[in-house]
Amino acid sequence: MKVILVGAGDMAVDYAKVLTGLGQEFSVVCRSRKSALKFHKATGVMPITNGTESLKDQDLSSFIAIVAVGIEDLIQSCHDLIESGCKRILVEKPGALYLSALTGLNQAAISNNCEIKIGFNRRFYSSTIELQNRLNSGGKIKSVHFEFNEYGPDIANLKLSNTIKERWIIANSIHVIDLVFYLCGWPNEISCKTIQSTDWHPSGSVFAGSGQILDSTLFSYSANWNLPGRWKIEITTAEDRFLFQPIEQFKIWNRNENTFVSVDIEDSLDLSFKPGLYLQTKEFIDGKNDKFCDISELIFNWQTLCRIGDYELQ
Repeated sequence: MKVILVGAGDMAVDYAKVLTGLGQEFSVVCRSRKSALKFHKATGVMPITNGTESLKDQDLSSFIAIVAVGIEDLIQSCHDLIESGCKRILVEKPGALYLSALTGLNQAAISNNCEIKIGFNRRFYSSTIELQNRLNSGGKIKSVHFEFNEYGPDIANLKLSNTIKERWIIANSIHVIDLVFYLCGWPNEISCKTIQSTDWHPSGSVFAGSGQILDSTLFSYSANWNLPGRWKIEITTAEDRFLFQPIEQFKIWNRNENTFVSVDIEDSLDLSFKPGLYLQTKEFIDGKNDKFCDISELIFNWQTLCRIGDYELQ
């Protein structure tokens, strides 16, 4: 299998480490010589410069691609790969900031028989797999509460475009939201409230909501970006209560101690590489699709993301 990695930033470096750990040969494409040299220093691999536009005259039909560039460049990189004949692409989350861009990419992929998966690496965490194993043994999720707290002043100071910051639910909070609904199912009922707009996120900075998934699972969420806080997922079944905080750790309610206690799980890959990335990359290379978010799935669930962030559906 021939693999081409697009990008030379921190995320691309993490992918390169995984590909090397898998013993997978790969080539790298990035835009500038400066980023190429930095990538080479970190990985020992020298990228080809001039970006994906330099690939348009090449035949990539025998390649699979991993796209790990900045959010605003994800869509164009995928279009360039499709035009070069690439038939399978793993693109970093969130794929796009706007539904119109994501829909256009999906149409191009369908027209060119190209399969695109979104890289939500938290679906591949050891903690996620541990919960799924327990649920497969007979547990059924009854309720879930999650929080996507972040500290707004820190985000405001990030060297990112206003476009990214104004869609921060999609640009970043989607990590938690996707994982929750991947585990529980996406809601068929949801009520959302957002207040306290800020300069960098006009739709609000305090979030709350609730709803129902199918007929048997209730959920609620909250976040306050005006104060420091952490991401959190708490899931209950008829018998147990589970906690992910941080998301990489698996905790269960101990009745004797009346508190959550950590559970030892096999997480050596999450400790050796960026959590979730090794299994995500391996399963993409192996053509295993059951854990991945398909681009059409993300399009279908886009309205829920926009309702949580109080964004226009665009």
